[in-house]
Amino acid sequence: MTQTSILFRRTFLAIPLPVNDPVKKNVERWQKVLDRSLIKWVPPDQCHITLFFFGETFPEKEKGIATMVRSVFTGVRCFDMGLRGMGFFGSLREPKVFWIGIHEPEGILDALKVQADRIAAEHGFLPEQRDFKPHLTLARPKKINRPDLLKQLVGEDGDRDFGSIKVEKIVYYDSRLTPEGPVYTPIETVLLKST
Repeated sequence: MTQTSILFRRTFLAIPLPVNDPVKKNVERWQKVLDRSLIKWVPPDQCHITLFFFGETFPEKEKGIATMVRSVFTGVRCFDMGLRGMGFFGSLREPKVFWIGIHEPEGILDALKVQADRIAAEHGFLPEQRDFKPHLTLARPKKINRPDLLKQLVGEDGDRDFGSIKVEKIVYYDSRLTPEGPVYTPIETVLLKST
């Protein structure tokens, strides 16, 4: 471990959403069709929607963020989101991420993102440059040998309805990178109010 890595941790704010059975079955289908050795699949219990990626966070800022997360999100009610469509970011030949889409027409998710951005700004973090496109990351491909098969899968699943899932908490995480993949450790967890 380098001296610099002791001074800060990589942190992010997210909504954890372990995937449901219909999504798991479809992911297994994709895994059978595509070369698994070239794709790093996210464990189902680590799926989440990132509200803000802080990145390198020093301890004094981490404490302030955790306190504000608790203050801002305490009292938020549980809500449901739909899981719809599987696709990818990047090109067909070089996809960066496989994802499942999120459908939340009430605007609750957008309101939570606004609050996450406010927390980040209060602690000196610049706003993210890309638009907020809520999704669950399912995998990060290194390479695709058969783009035709990926195109076929997306054609079949691009608008598939995978049911809904209840959002029950918001978590501020530490993310530690390891050779086996990232390890997420909660720093602050806010349980949402039952409806």
